[in-house]
Amino acid sequence: MPSFVNGSKGYVCGGNDVNNGTSVVDVYDSSGNRTTGTSLSASCYASTAFVLNSKGYVCGGFDEYGSVYYTDVYDNSGNKTNGTRLGTGRGYSSSFANGGYGYVCG
Repeated sequence: MPSFVNGSKGYVCGGNDVNNGTSVVDVYDSSGNRTTGTSLSASCYASTAFVLNSKGYVCGGFDEYGSVYYTDVYDNSGNKTNGTRLGTGRGYSSSFANGGYGYVCG
């Protein structure tokens, strides 16, 4: 399950809930308090995440039908928007940000 830190908050996104993916996003503040953030676009697992320009990106993964190509973007306030979709669905990928660009590999 992907996770990332953006500002003073940590995000833990999706994952596997017994036999299915989940769209739950848990947000932790610097005091250890947990809240539920805006759900992912799909209930999925095996996604990847990175931070770029103060925004957290959660990309790809698998749902009950196969690989997904969604990209969800979270700002410092936890608001979610839909990002540019991946060219093809993929899961168990790696990702990173470098030089102003985000990369999803594999």
